[in-house]
Amino acid sequence: MSTEKRGLRHCMGTYVINTVRLKPPFSSHPSGNPEEQNRFDQLKISPFFRSKIEEENIFPVSFKAHKGMNDWRPFIYGGIASVAAESGTFPIDTTKTRLQVQGQTIDARLKEIKYRGMIHALKRIYAEEGIRALYSGLVPALLRQSAYGTIKIGVYYSLKGIIVPNPDDETLPINVFCGVVAGVVGSVISNPTDVLKVRMQAQKENGGRETFTQAFVKIYKQEGVPGLWRGVSPTAQRAATVAGVILPAYDICKFQLRHNLHLEDSMSTHFMASFAAGLVGAVFSTPIDVVKTRMMNQKKYKPSLLKSGGVEAAPIYKSSVDCLIQTVKSEGPRALYKGFCPTWVRLGPWNIIFFMMYEQLKKLTRKRGRKFQIQTIAVTLEQGLTQSKQKIPTKLDFNI
Repeated sequence: MSTEKRGLRHCMGTYVINTVRLKPPFSSHPSGNPEEQNRFDQLKISPFFRSKIEEENIFPVSFKAHKGMNDWRPFIYGGIASVAAESGTFPIDTTKTRLQVQGQTIDARLKEIKYRGMIHALKRIYAEEGIRALYSGLVPALLRQSAYGTIKIGVYYSLKGIIVPNPDDETLPINVFCGVVAGVVGSVISNPTDVLKVRMQAQKENGGRETFTQAFVKIYKQEGVPGLWRGVSPTAQRAATVAGVILPAYDICKFQLRHNLHLEDSMSTHFMASFAAGLVGAVFSTPIDVVKTRMMNQKKYKPSLLKSGGVEAAPIYKSSVDCLIQTVKSEGPRALYKGFCPTWVRLGPWNIIFFMMYEQLKKLTRKRGRKFQIQTIAVTLEQGLTQSKQKIPTKLDFNI
């Protein structure tokens, strides 16, 4: 692996190095001073930056990385990659929803076990309702990903950059914390689109077929604004679990593959890391996902509608904890892993599509800018540094 690739790993943002021009070339000690050499060794500078500094005979006196919410690239790339991944795996998500809402013994409408598994559900939905049923709820799903994916990925990578400017200093607890925060923020904001998606996916079980607009108007009229945030608590819990597990898992798997197995930063590496992250995420998130789906699928009507007698009674589950307890009591612990196979089958391809596209989007920008940026480094470090020990702030822009 080249020094350049190692040095640019996970870099994103603007790096500012205050440099000093030295008359003698670098040897064992900068300018022959052991104290300066020790200070140089302690600076958090990547191998690529260090090699450029040595090539230009510059001694860095300080190093500061500016990486934060002002960098728009993680947000845009995350949104695009999320929409692409959602589009490619949506039919599997529909089968997962149908499997999770069926068999609720305390709900007469959903008591019947119609689907024996993911493949059977795919075949039966297609045979009875047509291919459009497998994509019912796609519009709110894409709207959700355009919001949730954008916010989640953008906040995750930007927050990491704020807490740990140097990628080499990242730790698992920090990455998990950033993932949890990103998941919660993104899920709370995008919850209305998630409610619409679940209702439209499960509407055959509930009877009828509605468009995106009709489903939105119906929820608003019958349940009010709170209806659009139905299940927000388990949704945030699931998002915190998924983002807090999958994003760090991908980073760790990718790091191990590259540094322990010495694999290149290639599509095959991204494939293996994303598949492993999807499996880990499915194991941790499925129980929460079952609770979230059931909470979102139930309705809580306005008091005026309940008094008129034109709608059903109050919701079955009072809270996500109550839903968890009742599910285990009435259906057993295994019910919490209903839809695990489609969840894993979906999370695997979903994460593969997402992370591979995200990495390719980063590489596209890198390929367009790398040659110019590296040339700029050499020119910037060379210009104006003619006097001994003259401090010059040098900005290095990287989008890796």
